[in-house]
Amino acid sequence: MSGTYHGFDGFLQFRMNLLNMVAGKYKLEADASSASGEDAWVKEYIRMDRPWDPRS
Repeated sequence: MSGTYHGFDGFLQFRMNLLNMVAGKYKLEADASSASGEDAWVKEYIRMDRPWDPRS
């Protein structure tokens, strides 16, 4: 998982890798984000995936 991810596409790649590692147990909830062609900033929370959470 460690490495350098570039721009918003890099963030999405990192996020997909993370979700694949914890699929079914945890979920990521975005709070805020900002991106340009050169970098990205995202504030997310990781929490347990509860049986009563909506499926998307």
